[in-house]
Parts: sequence; structure tokens; C-alpha cells
Amino acid sequence: MKRAIAFVFLAALAIPAYAQIVAPAQAGRTATTEEALKAAQIQAKAQNKNILVKFSASWCGWCHKMTDWLTKTEEGKMVANQYIIVTLIVDEAEDKKDLENAGSKEFQEKLGGKDSGIPFFSVLNKDLKPIINSIRPGDKPSNIGFPVEDFEIAHFMKMLKDTSKLNAGQLEKAEASLKENAKKIKAGG
Repeated sequence: MKRAIAFVFLAALAIPAYAQIVAPAQAGRTATTEEALKAAQIQAKAQNKNILVKFSASWCGWCHKMTDWLTKTEEGKMVANQYIIVTLIVDEAEDKKDLENAGSKEFQEKLGGKDSGIPFFSVLNKDLKPIINSIRPGDKPSNIGFPVEDFEIAHFMKMLKDTSKLNAGQLEKAEASLKENAKKIKAGG
């Protein structure tokens, strides 16, 4: 019991320093998926927010682009502030398996991301129930990853509209930022 209380206390302290990106660790090891989700759930309930779970890996350039957008742009920070963000590490090379969160691959599959590639993300409510994920529905469902194409941005915007408290003007700013970012990426920048 003391260990659980200490973990919750330490996780709560770590969250503000990482712009609500939750990845608590204990005793020099990577947190399990269950531990990270429990810490996020505590924060989500306290702050009345949904949880954005991002699946990522150290080698994944698109994952880093998504993190950069959420943490380095005004619009991305506005979006990130709507959620408690949990980054779970999956699909690492053998020499970096220690970076993975135990149970992350199974949780990705549970959320509908089996064989989807990364970044894959899903929004959960405060009770850890899935609301929506980054698999775009339709004739050919596919993971939008970091949204660059118009159809990917459209699905990401639907995710935000359905799960955040952003108003119409804020949603427009986020969409414009993603479209501007997409132009830079397509131009090689």
C-alpha cells in the first residue's frame, strides 16, 4: 500500500513537468502500461479530462513529429492541454526493448491498433474506456499516424471535436496549424 501511495504521489509530481505527458518510472525501470494508465486516470479524474494515449518508439520519425507539434507549437500545446497524455513505447529494436512499457503492445491491439503502425493513438475517457482512435473508418480503414494528408487531418479534427472542449475558433487554429505543418513536411522541411 505504501508503495502504491508513493507511486501515485511521484507520478502526480512528474506530470506538470512534462506538459501532462505521463510516463512514470520507478526504481530505474520503465513504468508498465497499467501503472502509466493508473497515474493518467488519477489526473484525468482530478482535472476532468480525457486521456490521449500515444504509441511511439525511439526510432519513429513520425512519432517525434507528433510530439514536436504537441509540445512546440502554440496550437499543439492548446490541443495537448485538453488531455492527459500518456506515451507508451512499443516496437523497439532488440537492443532498446528496455524502453518499452510492459503490456503496451497488447494494449495497442486492445484499442484497435493491431498491425496499424505508429504513431497510433486513442482517446479514452476518465474510466479508461476507448472513445475514438486514429484508425480512419471507411472502405479502406487506415491509421492516420501524424496527420499530413487532408483525409488524415479531417479524421484528427473529428477526434478533437468529439473528445475535447476546444471551441470552433480553437479547432480552426489547430486545423490551420496542421495544414501549414503538412505543407512544410511535403516541401521537405
